[in-house]
Amino acid sequence: MKDKKITFPRAALKSLAQDLSTLVETTEGCLQALELIEEIPPELRPAVMEGLSSFYWQNMADFFQLMQMEYREMEKVLDRILLKYRMAGLDTNSFSHVEGSFYRAYATRTRHTGKISLDIAWNNGGRSLYVENFFLTFSSDGLHSVFVIEDMSLLEFERERILLTEMVELNFEECCYLIQEAYRFNMRFMSRPALGRFVYQKYLDVGIHLSDRDVQSLIHHLSSPLTPRQLINSLFRAMKVHDDQYISAFTTTSCLQGGLLIEQLQQEMLPGAMLLEGKVISIHGSYEKVMANVYCISLYEREVFRSDYRFELVRDEDFGWLINKIKRLQKGMLAPEAESNPFGTHVLCRVYEIVNLDLLFDILDLMENIREVEELPYGIHMRVSIYEENLNNGISFMDGVLGDLVINGAEFVIITQNKKNMEAFHQLFYQPYAAPLDFRAEYEVTLASAYHYLSGQYATFEDILLDDGNVYYEDGMRFLTARYMIKDRDAVAERLEQLSTLKLDLPGLYSIYYQTDGNEEEPGFKAEFILGDNWVTLSAFGDRDMSLVRRVFEEGLYEALEFDGLEIREQGMFDILTAEVKKMYPRLESELKRMYLNKWYYSQLPTLSGMSPSEAVETDEGKRLLWTMFKRIRSQEIKYHKAGIPRRIGLREYLHRVDMKKDSKY
Repeated sequence: MKDKKITFPRAALKSLAQDLSTLVETTEGCLQALELIEEIPPELRPAVMEGLSSFYWQNMADFFQLMQMEYREMEKVLDRILLKYRMAGLDTNSFSHVEGSFYRAYATRTRHTGKISLDIAWNNGGRSLYVENFFLTFSSDGLHSVFVIEDMSLLEFERERILLTEMVELNFEECCYLIQEAYRFNMRFMSRPALGRFVYQKYLDVGIHLSDRDVQSLIHHLSSPLTPRQLINSLFRAMKVHDDQYISAFTTTSCLQGGLLIEQLQQEMLPGAMLLEGKVISIHGSYEKVMANVYCISLYEREVFRSDYRFELVRDEDFGWLINKIKRLQKGMLAPEAESNPFGTHVLCRVYEIVNLDLLFDILDLMENIREVEELPYGIHMRVSIYEENLNNGISFMDGVLGDLVINGAEFVIITQNKKNMEAFHQLFYQPYAAPLDFRAEYEVTLASAYHYLSGQYATFEDILLDDGNVYYEDGMRFLTARYMIKDRDAVAERLEQLSTLKLDLPGLYSIYYQTDGNEEEPGFKAEFILGDNWVTLSAFGDRDMSLVRRVFEEGLYEALEFDGLEIREQGMFDILTAEVKKMYPRLESELKRMYLNKWYYSQLPTLSGMSPSEAVETDEGKRLLWTMFKRIRSQEIKYHKAGIPRRIGLREYLHRVDMKKDSKY
């Protein structure tokens, strides 16, 4: 059965087309046109484009060329529309973005904070300049925003340069490098770069010929002079967001070439690791050399670790202070109740019922310094921040965060660190006569619990109160799923064909791909991919596997995918076994069981004190932990049986895999 075609009132489409036709006549208007289209839900945009294509005007041909540059995910629709326009005699190569010749460029000396503002002026042949302003971040936001001034007098531009003494002049290649470097963060983190690709594509297309020394000089040129303490703290900031170029720029060649930096900081730089906190404890030295004792707290595989280091800094005559040596003094796991464990601290949470979603979004639109962190399965996570760049105090997990705001289905949750901020948010949202929210309850929970909620691991906030704290399944496994929107389906499908060892096609629904771990004798599960029309999911067991699989899957597909969030899949890898699927693939269930049990058998599990079942079965302590696990599995088995819920893998199958049936002393 064919899907019903989506249609829109012609009068509304004509009004929109007229507005868009006017906007595309100027650069500023083009940016406004993109913002208008961005307001349309992604699933409706192709239908809107089709509707707008019924107006055969030259300016609309320009508009669709603009769309083609911005929205690769609609490439086929836009190609078809432009073909129709060409057949109608309209020029489909008319859209161009002419700036003139490069005049000058200036940037703020804030590279050490991970953010810079960049102004690039173009001479258009008269007495005025065309100026592009970029806000670049060297973190997940990447190329954050762009706006233009189409007619700025030469005198005004020069006067501003005199007043803004903290800005430094750059050449064209340096501008291109900075924009490309920020854009690479968008690609790495699968985040959407700023609207306005037609403005900045010319910078992305330029080949960069800067040497490593040139890049190091540029980063220092764009950074304020730093004391040894500030330098180390800025290094922590860079580690937190994987700003490798910055780290390299402030590290001596001998430290980099010897692999010392990576070797010593491996806990904080492991795939899937997250740096939560980093601070200088003490510092001493001379004018030429400084020794600093520092500590880092990181999260890896849901465990929190503390590492203590000694840094040696030396003064370079060209670049000032540089990291010369790093030595790890000690490393250990922090207990959940440890005073220094940031996840053990408590936060305030208020839960509301949403009664007027439109009014809620109206209020959110008026807020400053609010940004979307990620989309959740049934909502969105936003964060309100204050940007206080004080590198004297190190970094911490909640640095600069005023509050986290979560729309999750029908509930709205505010999470803050103190009562004052909570009351400020409450006053903003809870107006007595026009409130978009209805207050439900207030709770104080650990930051770890709040973090799990923010990650989309609970359907409602109050589910936290029902959680026994065990985020793993009874057999110690945890199935994570990453979601992506697709911009280039052919490229994604080709990658999945390369990675997978088993493919299942479900006509009219989706395709499922399985990747095994390469063990020829006992192949274990590595990853599952489900490919839909304009989306794909990637699932794996545990943070480490998820990070490694994502890295391989995403490599080279940065412009074909847009990351859409991460969640725990409660039903695991067996939830695709519907009656229809089992009928089409009768041997699939047994094959999945085999892959799952092999994966489980060789996985190092927190519930087994970091041992795998294959290792645990060799020791008395391991066997004791295994039997404790099996008791939980049996308990859940009985519970599921009473509830009428089918269980895919029973206790007997686990016992058979580890061959412990006769060992009953435990």
